[in-house]
Amino acid sequence: MDDDAEPPTTAQSNSDGYFVILTIPVRLKRVGNEMKIIVEDGSHPEAPNPSLVRALVRAHVIRDRMLADKTLTLEEIAKSEGIVSSYATRLFRLTLLAPDIVSAILSGKQSPDLTARKLLNNMRLPPDWNEQRRSLGFA
Repeated sequence: MDDDAEPPTTAQSNSDGYFVILTIPVRLKRVGNEMKIIVEDGSHPEAPNPSLVRALVRAHVIRDRMLADKTLTLEEIAKSEGIVSSYATRLFRLTLLAPDIVSAILSGKQSPDLTARKLLNNMRLPPDWNEQRRSLGFA
């Protein structure tokens, strides 16, 4: 079949009348531990990724605690949150994301390739917001 050809659309009758079977281009993509159906034209609105949202919330909890009590160290906050300090550091870096990136993540408009693990493991997250957009697929 020619790649440019339209997929067939068929109409069949049943006892209630007619129905149409529509075909749209989609693909399966592994995202972290999940498989997602990606609609090729991007018309399917995404739901926010719970892991990404949870990471952003935890990051801001840590930041808020640091701002509320300037005597607390990141190690003390990490211990009280039940996480290791290196993970707390990686979470804290998320508070430096460009506001439009945070907004896109919270509304589910990030690239399907962007997972919480990928975001947290990005040790070289640039401080420049334009570079962040490019490196995380928002540009």
